[in-house]
Amino acid sequence: MSPELHLTYRASRGEVIGGLFVAVFFAVIGCVAHWACFVNGPNNCHDVSILEKILAVAFIDGIFVFFVVFCIYATVYSHYYKLTFDENGITEHGIRSVKTIRISEITAIQ
Repeated sequence: MSPELHLTYRASRGEVIGGLFVAVFFAVIGCVAHWACFVNGPNNCHDVSILEKILAVAFIDGIFVFFVVFCIYATVYSHYYKLTFDENGITEHGIRSVKTIRISEITAIQ
């Protein structure tokens, strides 16, 4: 097999480490926002009910937990994702599945 017929794309190590740094960044910002909302919020808002304070903290924490989980999932996905071009066709390896498109099935490339 000639080298032109076999090409594999994978995310670089730098992209994976960058994704982990973004997740850590969101975790740190979330901890600071939680601290600011939980510690400093009740001192400045004496007329706000305890339920509203708890909902504000849960909302702030929920946003940053979503971003951290999304960054970790994207990092794991980019680590395991592989796209291979060879003489049989195009093969996509994801986290949960492997998809193959045979060369005979390709009718047009746009």
